[in-house]
Order: sequence, then C-alpha cells, then structure tokens
Amino acid sequence: MADEGALLQRKLRDAYRAYSGPKSSRPSSIRLPIGVSEATGAPYVTINRLNEDTVEYRMTAQAVYANVQEDKAAFESWIIALKVWLGQSHGVANVVLSWELPTKTKIDGVTTSIGQHYERFLFRVHSFRKMYRPWFSIDRQCEGELTTSEAINSKALWLNVESKRRDKATASTKAEYVLENGLVASTTFRASMQLADGYPRRQLPVGLFRQDKPANKAKVFPGGGSAIDMIGVNRENEFIVFELKAEKYKPAGALSELLLYTALMREVADATRRVKFAEQHEWAQDVQNCAAVKGILLADQFHPLLEHRELVETLNEGARAAWGREKPVSFDRIQVDREKWLRPSP
Repeated sequence: MADEGALLQRKLRDAYRAYSGPKSSRPSSIRLPIGVSEATGAPYVTINRLNEDTVEYRMTAQAVYANVQEDKAAFESWIIALKVWLGQSHGVANVVLSWELPTKTKIDGVTTSIGQHYERFLFRVHSFRKMYRPWFSIDRQCEGELTTSEAINSKALWLNVESKRRDKATASTKAEYVLENGLVASTTFRASMQLADGYPRRQLPVGLFRQDKPANKAKVFPGGGSAIDMIGVNRENEFIVFELKAEKYKPAGALSELLLYTALMREVADATRRVKFAEQHEWAQDVQNCAAVKGILLADQFHPLLEHRELVETLNEGARAAWGREKPVSFDRIQVDREKWLRPSP
C-alpha cells in the first residue's frame, strides 16, 4: 500500500511514453506530489489503494494550505490525470479524497492564515465533487468539513481586492507578464478569440470577502496576489477565464487554478447572486449578464499530463454535470501562437 503512489507514477510515465512515442524524454518530468516535506519528514500526498477499482488521495495540511498551482496542492490536476491517463484499466475507476484536518500549525515553517486557505480548499473540493460525483467522493471523516464552510454555504459574499498591488506582483514572473501584456495589446489575438471591444483585460481580482468593503478581518479566501490572468467576452456572450502560462513554465497546477477561477465566475454569473463584485465595474456586469462561462488554459507549453486528447472532453463532461444548461460552463486548451498573435506590425 505504501508504494501505490510510486507505482501509479511509473504507470503514468509508461502511459505518456506510449502516447507520445518512445523517443520522448518528457515522461521523466512526470512526478506525482508524493515527495517528503522537509518540515515534517512526511510525504505531502499519499496515494493508497482501497480496493481493485479505487484509490485514496490523501493530503497533509502542508498540501491543503499551499498555493493552488503548487504540485502538492493541485489535487484536481493530479486526480484528473490519474483518471484520464490510467482509469479503470489500471485500477483508478474511483478516487476518494481525504486530508489532514485543520490545526494551528506552521505550514513548511511559515505561519499561515489557515482559515482562509482552508476555505479556498473546501470550495475547490465542493466544486470538483459537483463535476465528478459518479467517480469522485470525499472521505467520511472529512465530509462534514464542507457543511460548515463559509465559502460554500454563505448566502452573500463579495469578490474584490484590498489594494492596487497587481502589476508589481505579476512582474516577478517576467515571461508571463510580457506575454500577458502582449496578448492584451494584440488585435490578432482578439480576432482569433472573437472577443468584444475592450477585451481581453488583465488581472481580474478574486479575493473573496464576507462584506462589500474588503478588509483583512473580512477575508474568506487569502488575498494578496489572487487574480485571474486575463478575461474576455466573446461574440456568443461567453465570459472567458484565461489561465496563462508562458515559455517553459508548465505546472500541472495550472488546471487547478483554471477550475477554481472558472467556478468562482460561474458563482458570480448565477441568478442567485450569492457571490458579487463589491465594485460594479463594466466587466462585473459582463460576468453577471453572460450567457455562459468558459475556462481556457492558454500556454506556450503544457505539462505532459495536460496534453491528453481526452482531457478537454473530461472537463466538459464534468462541467455539464455540475452546471447543466442554465449558463453552462465549458473548457478548452489552446497553445499560444506567438507568430500570429505577437508578431510586430509591419
């Protein structure tokens, strides 16, 4: 049982090698987040076999409270990868998620606002279960955590940020910053995506608060640098969430980020108006009045496990199950066309 994660990692590499060809060197970059934490000496994630068709994906507190796109935190990305690449033929017909329940502790040696990180995690778990109830479930000991979650159960929440901090934060990842701004200025990108005038726009805030005036004491999700990379509205009145990765940076967790932000925008678009923007900018109205929500993973390169031809359809099957036909949700994966979209004008 202790070696199940290593076994599945080998199977993922073999599956990718068979998919991409024997000369590919990329399978070696496929690593499940089963490495050991220096702070605790224990693995961030443990994968256990429960029966011949079912595995348990168990996360430590360090994994639960980490940044969404970090490997150890991105349970959605890894679970979908296991399902798409291995599935029933390799004993991954069903997945049970469990995690270490919250305690007052430091995460990898850093004091963390556990409540806010935990609320974000629970919202992600709730959204993922809505998408994949037929084969994804939550361990009984953890199930009750969702019933007390403010992010899931509150009748009124607001999205906003506390300050104008985003450009400086984004500039630390220079390649993504440059690509993001290039696409925002690109008329050919706008035409390719069939975007309305004024789009795309960059850095839509996604800090979640329990009151309409953002403040530290009102945070439900951690604030700081939380923002959607780019947004758009197309000719079909779909509100588009772009999750952007540039050059060789291709974390598997990009998919987890996309799922989180798309689910949040679907909450804003919902007729219940449970989640609203504190400030009614033009784009806030565009989310509320859209016909559908679409999440697009946009990158120069994709993590090997996000390349599978069935990935997008697996996401869309889950979206149809979770949100149906009333303001439906869909997903796509598009590779950046630098030659077409970013070529300097003559």
